[in-house]
Amino acid sequence: MATRTITHPAVARLLTELAALPAGDPTDQLEPARTAVLAALADPAISQLYQGRTASFLIAGEPGGLAVHASVHRPGHLTPPHDHGPAWAVYGVVVGPTSFTRWDRLADPEPGRAALGPPDQLELTAGSAEVVLPGQVHTVANRTADWTWNLVVRSRLLSEITRSVFDLDTGAYRVLGPSDSPSAGPSERPKARRSHVD
Repeated sequence: MATRTITHPAVARLLTELAALPAGDPTDQLEPARTAVLAALADPAISQLYQGRTASFLIAGEPGGLAVHASVHRPGHLTPPHDHGPAWAVYGVVVGPTSFTRWDRLADPEPGRAALGPPDQLELTAGSAEVVLPGQVHTVANRTADWTWNLVVRSRLLSEITRSVFDLDTGAYRVLGPSDSPSAGPSERPKARRSHVD
């Protein structure tokens, strides 16, 4: 997979700051990454990246490295509950608000069924950012009548990681593999949801 980088001063600054993240424990990278995303959000020019866009797109990413993604959410957008497997993420709001819910995954009560802790529900306003830990289940929603834009940094490209998508009603989950196509999961497939996985 080829490296892709959209040239933009705010992106260049963000990538420079992300390149300086400490090595070692991935959780040590979260707060510096969040600080870098907040600095990018403080630059009004970051919104130029989204002008005229009607779909999410990759801003920058390379195999084995960090990925910067622009999420473009139409009114009513809702991702199904999902995790990013071993990867962490920082979600920043360019234009919002964005409704954000995350759960800690508990021990599976039986094979093929997941148990999630109580939901942590947040309403993120423009200029704010929140983190998702490796393995943490979350959803992102646009409950407004307007388009919303998010700037997302992940520790890996989604196409490189194994992650799960959850059905809150049944506890069933399915696994998406490194190719980003559904694989045979350990359980029945959850019901179709309203949008793609971010």
